Amino acid sequence: MNFNFKQFTNINKNKTFKKEYFQINPDKYWNLLLGIFFILVILGCVFGYYKFFSVNKALNTYTTKTEEKVFDVKEKNEINSLIEYFQKRESKALEIKESKIPLVIDPSL
Repeated sequence: MNFNFKQFTNINKNKTFKKEYFQINPDKYWNLLLGIFFILVILGCVFGYYKFFSVNKALNTYTTKTEEKVFDVKEKNEINSLIEYFQKRESKALEIKESKIPLVIDPSL
């Protein structure tokens, strides 16, 4: 048996595994990205529209509930006592401002 080893070693040197007519088409991918972008923009507009009207509706129901609330006598008395308390604090603050006594003693004296 006579084998020619040169024949086996030269087989793969001449072959190329590259496709002859293979080219990347960037136009197809840019169009895909552009389509995805516009779909996201439209979905964002729809989501913003939905959120705007849901918040607007929630605010309208909140204001109508507070306007229709009727205060009973106990709640009115509590509110009046709070108003009196803050009026007393305001008058005390005005008295302290108008007094000539220094509130903080100067440490440098």
